[in-house]
Amino acid sequence: MPSTIPSQRNRRSAHYRTKRQGGLPFPPVLLTSLRRICLGRRCSMFPYPCVFLRLAVPRMHPISTGMRQERPSPSSRPSRTCAAWLLLTALTLAGSAQAACTDPAAPAVNWRRCYMDGRDLKSAPLEGAMLREATFQRSDLTAARLAQADAYRAKFLSARMDGVVLDGARLIEADLTRAEMTGASLKEADLRNAKLVGAIMKGADLTGARLEGADLRNADLSGARWTDGRICGDASLGQCH
Repeated sequence: MPSTIPSQRNRRSAHYRTKRQGGLPFPPVLLTSLRRICLGRRCSMFPYPCVFLRLAVPRMHPISTGMRQERPSPSSRPSRTCAAWLLLTALTLAGSAQAACTDPAAPAVNWRRCYMDGRDLKSAPLEGAMLREATFQRSDLTAARLAQADAYRAKFLSARMDGVVLDGARLIEADLTRAEMTGASLKEADLRNAKLVGAIMKGADLTGARLEGADLRNADLSGARWTDGRICGDASLGQCH
């Protein structure tokens, strides 16, 4: 009795036959999994990629699977196409996010969740940069320009930030513990729930900054300009006197 398992030669011929028909050879198990992920969904949100993927989705041949191939129902085609598009989009975004960490310092650079610990970033132009959940522990950011940067939950532990410009920056829940920020400019910065424990902020400008919930324990605010414009005294530790 002839074996029903396709030989390597038959599988190869099916592969080329599929390519000539205009499709790409995807494993049927993968297509089944993707169909289950997006079961019942439609691709109305992504019309153009779906048109492309309808051309790229394989036209499976019985020889390539070793079993009888059923014609997919019209309702399953959008689900398969939508799942494939979502998978490709996720892989593309993941690759882009990983590659962005190697980009040089520049305005609006995307360093989200990047590890920049111990880096020399003196006078770096990082205006409007995406720094959400990035880490800059013990990095040198002296005189760096981070105006309007988004540093939500970023970590600047023990970082050197003397003269740094953080005007209008979003520093919600950022960790600036023991950061050296003498002469830093934080005008209109959003520091809600930020950690500034032991930070050195002598002569810093906090005019218009939001500090609700910020932890300023043992922070040195000597000579700093407070949110309301008044100058803090020399003995200002943890709060402006």
